[in-house]
Order: sequence, then C-alpha cells, then structure tokens
Amino acid sequence: LDFYFANLITALLADFFLGYLPAPSVNITGKELARSAWSSFVQGLPSNIFQRGAQFSFLDRVVALVLKSAQLASVGLGCAAVGFALSNISIAVRERLFPDSGPPTPKTDVIAVSLVYALFLATSSCMRYQLVAGIENRVFPQIMGNRPLALQTSSFLLRFGNTFLGSSHWIFFARYFGLMTTSDH
Repeated sequence: LDFYFANLITALLADFFLGYLPAPSVNITGKELARSAWSSFVQGLPSNIFQRGAQFSFLDRVVALVLKSAQLASVGLGCAAVGFALSNISIAVRERLFPDSGPPTPKTDVIAVSLVYALFLATSSCMRYQLVAGIENRVFPQIMGNRPLALQTSSFLLRFGNTFLGSSHWIFFARYFGLMTTSDH
C-alpha cells in the first residue's frame, strides 16, 4: 500500500509540474518584463524536435531535446524524492503507532528511486512526448486533413496508448534497475 501511495503522490506531483512548466504565462501587470539572455534563447527554441519552422536549425532541435530531457529529469528527481520520502514517513508512523500490525515494511531507497525515475523521464518519457508531438503535428494532419473530430479522436487514442506504453515501460525500468522484482506485484 505504501508503494502505491508513493507512486500516486509522485505521479500527481509530476503531472502538475509537467503541465505547469510548459504552460504559457500571462503578464497581468501590463509592464514590460525584462527577459534574460537565457530566457530569450530558450524562447527561440522549438517546443518539440518535430515542430515546423524553417528558422529552427538541427542544433536548435538537439538543444531543445536536451533541455526538455533535463527539465523532465529534474521534475522526476524532485517528485519521486518527495513521494517516496512521504511513503517512508508514513511507514515509520504506522509502525510506531501500530507496532503489532505485522512484519516491518521495508523502506524505499529514496535516492535510488528518484535517480531512476529521473532517468526514466529524461529518456523514455521525453522521447515518447517528442514522438507524440511529431505525429500529432506532422502525420495526423496529412492523413486526416481538416477533420477536427478525426484529429481529436486520433490524438486521444495516441495519447492513451502513450500512457499505457509509458506505464508498462516504467515497470520494465523499475525491474531492470532492481527497484521492483516480479514477486512485488
């Protein structure tokens, strides 16, 4: 139960930050805000490696991929650390309050899980997100033309499949790195 709680907290935090970070922001003050050179540089990169635009060079696309991977890795590292640390705290509290509730639950190695989750998001998730964006922006419009319902349905099915694939791949990743054994489920 604690492992599921940790995964739930990690997933909720990661989903929030992965929705929040790329979201456009609005200046509500009406004043011109100073932009740093870094901010201007990042604003000039494609949002995904398959984004249309002749102004984007191959190097721009590679840098965008590296930055997206780093962003996903940092989100994964932080969210997994918080989620699994909370799980360890809940295990300790439960064992303290109910010492006779059964055999002790092993604590999760928060650092190892966080590093593996960061690697997973930086590699598997990032590449899958890039491919989904590329298919939605380049392939679907050519196949389905200007039919909004067909585009929306295809996008939903693609994203649903990506979610299933990502969940399956996380299990493979966790097993590969020794975080989960086949007897854990």
